[in-house]
Amino acid sequence: NSYLLMLTGCKSERELLHFIQGNMANEWYVDPQDFYTFRHSLKEKGSVKHFESEVYLKDKAERIWISKNVWTVKDNKGEILFYEGTIEDITQRKHNLIFQENLTQCFKDILQSGYHEDLYQGLLERAVAAVSGAQAGSILVQKEDVNYHFVAAVGFDLTALKKISLPPEN
Repeated sequence: NSYLLMLTGCKSERELLHFIQGNMANEWYVDPQDFYTFRHSLKEKGSVKHFESEVYLKDKAERIWISKNVWTVKDNKGEILFYEGTIEDITQRKHNLIFQENLTQCFKDILQSGYHEDLYQGLLERAVAAVSGAQAGSILVQKEDVNYHFVAAVGFDLTALKKISLPPEN
């Protein structure tokens, strides 16, 4: 409970209980649909593992990402007594993933534009140097004529590769 108190910004278990019994979907979840999806999964399966959602802290001034593992505890008759579980703050991991996805998309956009051959060469040289044991690499870009063309190479003769044009596979 102390971790949940810290995450929600509540000062006591009584305040936390009031917070949880309120409109949790709109008060805690950035996307209220996450609450309903989580609740439905828990009802259907009896437990939920690694459920990720973005939540507000109590004052809504800050948002964090969490991963929840929750399961039901039942009596001998199969009636739910209470829920038990863990919450992990995964904000840093989620931000790193979002950053990586955006960076990857940025590179794809640059590489597909076809106008930055010097940039391609620099990116490729850094990539080959960063991969342990790598000695060669190349970048192939699809240009307007729909054929693929080599635009950068490390460890290969780029001049010879530039003469090669590969049609896309059908």
